[in-house]
Amino acid sequence: MPILDGVAATKQIRGLGKVVPIIGLTANADELSHKLARTAGMNDLVMKPVKSFQLKNAIEHALAAVLAKKAQ
Repeated sequence: MPILDGVAATKQIRGLGKVVPIIGLTANADELSHKLARTAGMNDLVMKPVKSFQLKNAIEHALAAVLAKKAQ
């Protein structure tokens, strides 16, 4: 991303109090990438190359989490 990476953008969005699904996309399969994404507030992180069923599952889980949070 030109100005912010996904982790920084997620932190800003969450800092505004926005309850929206955020799914990261990365080529890094290491544990640190996953930890940074979760700590920033991403709902999920999908690895490249993207498989359609993984993306579908990530979207479904992220939407369910957001709907559950909004229902509280």
